[in-house]
Amino acid sequence: MLLSKVDTRIGRFPEMSKLVSRPVAKPALRSASRMSLPPEWHMPPHAHDDHYELLVILSGQNEVQIRGQCLVARVGDVLVYPPGVAHAESSAGESLGMLFVTFRADPARWADLPVHRPDSRGRVKLLVQWMLELLPVHSAREQATLDALLQAALHEHGTPSQADEYGLVPQVRRYVSNRISEPIRLDDLAAATHLSRFHFARRFRAATGVPPMTFVRRMRVETAVQLLVNSHLPLKVIAEMVGLNDQFQLSKTVRRLTGRPPGALRAARR
Repeated sequence: MLLSKVDTRIGRFPEMSKLVSRPVAKPALRSASRMSLPPEWHMPPHAHDDHYELLVILSGQNEVQIRGQCLVARVGDVLVYPPGVAHAESSAGESLGMLFVTFRADPARWADLPVHRPDSRGRVKLLVQWMLELLPVHSAREQATLDALLQAALHEHGTPSQADEYGLVPQVRRYVSNRISEPIRLDDLAAATHLSRFHFARRFRAATGVPPMTFVRRMRVETAVQLLVNSHLPLKVIAEMVGLNDQFQLSKTVRRLTGRPPGALRAARR
Protein backbone atom coordinates (compact mmCIF):
# COMPACT_ATOMS: atom_id res chain seq x y z
CA MET A 1 0.00 0.00 0.00
CA LEU A 2 2.64 2.48 1.04
CA LEU A 3 5.32 1.67 -1.52
CA SER A 4 2.92 2.10 -4.41
CA LYS A 5 2.53 5.73 -3.38
CA VAL A 6 6.19 6.53 -2.84
CA ASP A 7 7.86 4.69 -5.70
CA THR A 8 6.56 7.27 -8.19
CA ARG A 9 8.92 9.81 -6.68
CA ILE A 10 11.99 7.95 -8.00
CA GLY A 11 10.62 6.14 -11.06
CA ARG A 12 12.24 8.41 -13.65
CA PHE A 13 15.80 7.47 -12.72
CA PRO A 14 16.51 4.30 -14.77
CA GLU A 15 19.75 3.42 -12.97
CA MET A 16 18.12 3.33 -9.53
CA SER A 17 17.79 -0.47 -9.58
CA LYS A 18 21.55 -0.80 -10.14
CA LEU A 19 22.31 1.50 -7.23
CA VAL A 20 19.98 -0.32 -4.86
CA SER A 21 21.06 -3.83 -5.82
CA ARG A 22 24.77 -3.36 -5.11
CA PRO A 23 26.22 -4.32 -1.69
CA VAL A 24 25.36 -1.57 0.76
CA ALA A 25 28.48 0.17 2.12
CA LYS A 26 26.54 3.27 3.11
CA PRO A 27 22.81 3.83 3.55
CA ALA A 28 21.10 4.02 0.15
CA LEU A 29 17.76 5.76 -0.30
CA ARG A 30 15.06 3.77 -2.10
CA SER A 31 12.05 6.08 -1.86
CA ALA A 32 10.59 9.00 0.07
CA SER A 33 7.22 10.70 0.21
CA ARG A 34 4.82 12.75 2.30
CA MET A 35 1.79 10.67 3.25
CA SER A 36 -1.68 11.39 4.61
CA LEU A 37 -3.65 8.42 5.98
CA PRO A 38 -7.29 8.25 7.10
CA PRO A 39 -8.45 7.79 10.71
CA GLU A 40 -9.36 4.15 10.08
CA TRP A 41 -5.95 3.23 8.61
CA HIS A 42 -4.45 0.00 9.92
CA MET A 43 -1.50 -2.07 8.76
CA PRO A 44 -1.47 -5.68 10.05
CA PRO A 45 1.78 -7.27 11.26
CA HIS A 46 4.37 -7.40 8.50
CA ALA A 47 8.14 -7.19 7.97
CA HIS A 48 10.47 -6.11 5.17
CA ASP A 49 13.35 -8.42 4.34
CA ASP A 50 15.59 -6.04 2.44
CA HIS A 51 15.06 -2.48 3.65
CA TYR A 52 14.47 -0.14 6.56
CA GLU A 53 11.56 2.26 6.96
CA LEU A 54 11.84 5.69 8.61
CA LEU A 55 8.76 7.73 9.54
CA VAL A 56 8.55 11.32 10.79
CA ILE A 57 5.14 12.06 12.32
CA LEU A 58 3.67 15.37 11.14
CA SER A 59 0.12 15.12 12.50
CA GLY A 60 -1.98 12.68 14.47
CA GLN A 61 -0.30 9.69 16.05
CA ASN A 62 0.87 6.23 15.03
CA GLU A 63 0.26 3.32 17.38
CA VAL A 64 2.87 0.63 16.75
CA GLN A 65 3.19 -2.95 17.96
CA ILE A 66 6.82 -4.07 17.64
CA ARG A 67 9.07 -6.47 19.53
CA GLY A 68 6.38 -7.07 22.13
CA GLN A 69 5.97 -3.37 22.85
CA CYS A 70 3.18 -0.90 22.18
CA LEU A 71 4.60 2.47 21.10
CA VAL A 72 2.71 5.69 20.44
CA ALA A 73 4.55 8.05 18.09
CA ARG A 74 3.21 11.60 18.20
CA VAL A 75 3.92 14.79 16.28
CA GLY A 76 7.67 15.36 16.08
CA ASP A 77 8.60 11.72 16.75
CA VAL A 78 10.65 9.47 14.47
CA LEU A 79 10.13 5.73 13.96
CA VAL A 80 12.64 3.36 12.32
CA TYR A 81 11.66 -0.22 11.40
CA PRO A 82 14.64 -2.52 10.78
CA PRO A 83 14.49 -5.21 8.08
CA GLY A 84 13.05 -8.50 9.21
CA VAL A 85 11.31 -7.08 12.29
CA ALA A 86 7.54 -7.56 12.32
CA HIS A 87 5.42 -4.54 13.22
CA ALA A 88 1.77 -3.47 13.07
CA GLU A 89 0.53 0.11 12.79
CA SER A 90 -2.67 2.07 13.31
CA SER A 91 -3.63 5.73 12.94
CA ALA A 92 -5.50 5.50 16.27
CA GLY A 93 -8.77 6.96 15.07
CA GLU A 94 -7.44 10.24 13.66
CA SER A 95 -5.84 11.34 10.41
CA LEU A 96 -2.13 10.55 10.30
CA GLY A 97 0.37 12.69 8.40
CA MET A 98 3.99 11.65 8.04
CA LEU A 99 7.15 11.71 6.00
CA PHE A 100 7.93 8.18 4.83
CA VAL A 101 11.36 6.93 3.75
CA THR A 102 12.63 3.49 2.74
CA PHE A 103 16.35 2.74 2.51
CA ARG A 104 18.86 -0.07 2.45
CA ALA A 105 21.70 -0.21 4.95
CA ASP A 106 24.03 -2.67 6.65
CA PRO A 107 22.11 -3.93 9.74
CA ALA A 108 25.37 -4.58 11.57
CA ARG A 109 26.43 -0.95 11.13
CA TRP A 110 23.07 0.49 12.17
CA ALA A 111 22.02 -2.08 14.78
CA ASP A 112 21.81 0.56 17.51
CA LEU A 113 19.30 2.81 15.74
CA PRO A 114 16.41 3.40 18.17
CA VAL A 115 12.98 2.35 16.95
CA HIS A 116 11.29 5.37 18.51
CA ARG A 117 12.74 8.72 19.53
CA PRO A 118 11.59 12.35 19.47
CA ASP A 119 13.20 14.53 16.80
CA SER A 120 14.04 17.05 19.52
CA ARG A 121 15.92 19.50 17.30
CA GLY A 122 13.74 18.97 14.23
CA ARG A 123 16.77 18.03 12.16
CA VAL A 124 15.55 14.63 10.93
CA LYS A 125 12.38 16.27 9.61
CA LEU A 126 14.40 19.00 7.92
CA LEU A 127 16.73 16.51 6.24
CA VAL A 128 13.89 14.34 4.97
CA GLN A 129 12.06 17.39 3.61
CA TRP A 130 15.28 18.31 1.81
CA MET A 131 15.33 14.84 0.24
CA LEU A 132 11.78 15.30 -1.00
CA GLU A 133 12.70 18.61 -2.62
CA LEU A 134 15.46 16.88 -4.61
CA LEU A 135 13.29 14.02 -5.91
CA PRO A 136 13.04 12.57 -8.48
CA VAL A 137 16.73 12.02 -9.19
CA HIS A 138 18.22 11.72 -12.68
CA SER A 139 21.87 10.85 -12.06
CA ALA A 140 24.21 8.93 -9.80
CA ARG A 141 25.51 12.25 -8.46
CA GLU A 142 22.04 13.32 -7.34
CA GLN A 143 21.52 9.90 -5.78
CA ALA A 144 24.78 10.33 -3.84
CA THR A 145 23.51 13.66 -2.49
CA LEU A 146 20.30 12.00 -1.31
CA ASP A 147 22.26 9.18 0.32
CA ALA A 148 24.39 11.74 2.16
CA LEU A 149 21.28 13.48 3.48
CA LEU A 150 19.92 10.10 4.55
CA GLN A 151 23.11 9.26 6.41
CA ALA A 152 22.97 12.62 8.21
CA ALA A 153 19.35 11.95 9.21
CA LEU A 154 20.25 8.50 10.58
CA HIS A 155 23.20 9.92 12.47
CA GLU A 156 20.97 12.58 14.03
CA HIS A 157 18.33 10.01 14.98
CA GLY A 158 20.93 7.65 16.45
CA THR A 159 22.87 10.24 18.45
CA PRO A 160 21.62 10.68 22.02
CA SER A 161 20.90 14.29 22.84
CA GLN A 162 20.77 16.02 26.18
CA ALA A 163 16.99 15.66 26.02
CA ASP A 164 17.40 11.88 25.83
CA GLU A 165 19.91 11.89 28.66
CA TYR A 166 17.53 13.64 31.04
CA GLY A 167 14.28 12.55 29.38
CA LEU A 168 13.05 16.14 29.28
CA VAL A 169 11.20 16.13 25.96
CA PRO A 170 9.03 13.05 26.66
CA GLN A 171 8.29 14.33 30.16
CA VAL A 172 7.31 17.78 28.94
CA ARG A 173 5.25 16.39 26.06
CA ARG A 174 3.28 14.13 28.43
CA TYR A 175 2.79 16.93 30.95
CA VAL A 176 1.52 19.39 28.34
CA SER A 177 -0.66 16.80 26.57
CA ASN A 178 -2.43 16.00 29.81
CA ARG A 179 -3.01 19.71 30.58
CA ILE A 180 -3.32 21.19 27.11
CA SER A 181 -6.41 23.25 28.04
CA GLU A 182 -4.86 24.67 31.22
CA PRO A 183 -2.43 27.53 31.88
CA ILE A 184 1.13 26.17 32.02
CA ARG A 185 4.04 28.10 33.51
CA LEU A 186 7.76 27.54 33.28
CA ASP A 187 7.76 26.76 37.02
CA ASP A 188 5.20 23.99 36.41
CA LEU A 189 7.42 22.32 33.79
CA ALA A 190 10.51 22.58 35.98
CA ALA A 191 8.67 21.02 38.90
CA ALA A 192 7.37 18.19 36.70
CA THR A 193 10.95 17.30 35.72
CA HIS A 194 12.32 17.76 39.27
CA LEU A 195 14.75 20.45 38.20
CA SER A 196 15.20 24.05 39.22
CA ARG A 197 13.70 26.63 36.89
CA PHE A 198 17.16 27.73 35.72
CA HIS A 199 18.59 24.26 35.07
CA PHE A 200 15.42 23.03 33.39
CA ALA A 201 15.24 25.98 30.99
CA ARG A 202 18.94 25.71 30.13
CA ARG A 203 18.91 21.96 29.55
CA PHE A 204 15.67 22.00 27.58
CA ARG A 205 16.83 24.77 25.26
CA ALA A 206 20.21 23.10 24.75
CA ALA A 207 18.44 19.87 23.78
CA THR A 208 15.69 21.23 21.54
CA GLY A 209 16.97 24.59 20.34
CA VAL A 210 13.86 26.41 21.58
CA PRO A 211 12.75 27.78 24.97
CA PRO A 212 10.30 25.57 26.91
CA MET A 213 7.36 27.95 26.56
CA THR A 214 7.85 28.12 22.78
CA PHE A 215 7.64 24.34 22.76
CA VAL A 216 4.39 24.53 24.75
CA ARG A 217 2.90 27.03 22.27
CA ARG A 218 3.84 24.75 19.39
CA MET A 219 2.10 21.83 21.07
CA ARG A 220 -1.02 23.93 21.56
CA VAL A 221 -0.97 24.91 17.89
CA GLU A 222 -0.35 21.31 16.73
CA THR A 223 -3.39 20.18 18.74
CA ALA A 224 -5.45 23.09 17.42
CA VAL A 225 -4.54 22.24 13.82
CA GLN A 226 -5.60 18.61 14.33
CA LEU A 227 -8.96 19.81 15.68
CA LEU A 228 -9.34 22.28 12.82
CA VAL A 229 -8.87 19.69 10.10
CA ASN A 230 -10.59 16.75 11.79
CA SER A 231 -13.66 18.42 13.32
CA HIS A 232 -16.27 21.09 12.72
CA LEU A 233 -15.85 22.65 16.15
CA PRO A 234 -16.05 26.47 16.27
CA LEU A 235 -12.76 28.33 16.64
CA LYS A 236 -13.83 29.63 20.04
CA VAL A 237 -14.29 26.08 21.35
CA ILE A 238 -10.96 24.92 19.89
CA ALA A 239 -9.20 27.88 21.49
CA GLU A 240 -10.54 26.86 24.90
CA MET A 241 -9.62 23.20 24.35
CA VAL A 242 -5.97 23.99 23.61
CA GLY A 243 -5.50 26.59 26.33
CA LEU A 244 -5.56 29.75 24.22
CA ASN A 245 -7.56 32.65 25.58
CA ASP A 246 -9.94 33.28 22.70
CA GLN A 247 -10.53 32.96 18.97
CA PHE A 248 -8.34 35.99 18.22
CA GLN A 249 -5.33 34.54 20.04
CA LEU A 250 -5.90 31.18 18.34
CA SER A 251 -5.92 32.79 14.89
CA LYS A 252 -2.88 34.93 15.65
CA THR A 253 -0.81 32.05 17.09
CA VAL A 254 -1.75 29.55 14.38
CA ARG A 255 -0.91 32.06 11.64
CA ARG A 256 2.42 32.96 13.23
CA LEU A 257 3.58 29.34 13.60
CA THR A 258 2.11 27.80 10.43
CA GLY A 259 1.98 30.80 8.07
CA ARG A 260 -1.73 30.21 7.40
CA PRO A 261 -4.92 31.32 9.16
CA PRO A 262 -7.18 28.67 10.77
CA GLY A 263 -9.84 29.05 8.07
CA ALA A 264 -7.36 28.24 5.31
CA LEU A 265 -6.08 25.16 7.13
CA ARG A 266 -9.62 23.89 7.60
CA ALA A 267 -10.64 24.61 4.00
CA ALA A 268 -7.56 22.84 2.61
CA ARG A 269 -8.71 19.49 4.04
CA ARG A 270 -12.23 19.65 2.65
